[in-house]
Amino acid sequence: MGLLLQSMKHPVAAFQQLQQSRFSQYWFYVLLIGIGSIYLYLFQQQLSEETTLSPIVTFILAIIFAIPIIWLQSVIFAFFLNITAKWLGGQSTVTSLRNALYISSAPYAAMVPVFIIWSFISPHTFFDDVAGVPGIIGTIWMFVLSVWSFILMLYTVAAAAQFSKWRAFFAGLIVFVCFILIAILIGITFVIVFM
Repeated sequence: MGLLLQSMKHPVAAFQQLQQSRFSQYWFYVLLIGIGSIYLYLFQQQLSEETTLSPIVTFILAIIFAIPIIWLQSVIFAFFLNITAKWLGGQSTVTSLRNALYISSAPYAAMVPVFIIWSFISPHTFFDDVAGVPGIIGTIWMFVLSVWSFILMLYTVAAAAQFSKWRAFFAGLIVFVCFILIAILIGITFVIVFM
């Protein structure tokens, strides 16, 4: 829990601590951000009432897949971020950027207790499309978490690549735009081939 709190208060110091630690010393933190990311994904999917997931099954699957999913997600993003960071004059490695992304995911780890309790107490409002005030509050809260995570990413990527936060911003923006373009191309290809 110390790394989680430090990530939110002093992201660069947390990044430096993570850089010097073995995985066995921070696996629980990675588990938490993985679980948080999985629950966030499920929350954003707004499943129909017929496909509401069991809270117990969701929790067990989140624990099982948390570390592999967050590791794979972070490695893929770090790989492309490393290319853009080097292109912008940074001096980073995929491992250092992966660790930076771990630290920037702290807001999702902080939400794990809320996500788990909410999914058990009221699974229909967690997994289903909720309208009205609860839906608006959930959307605003997810936006706040995303902005918070993005700000942490600016600090940690700048530290990992040893350049300014502006360059970290543009490195992240370039990767994000490339991912969006790739997703659009895959979608268009899918429509052309299967429709």
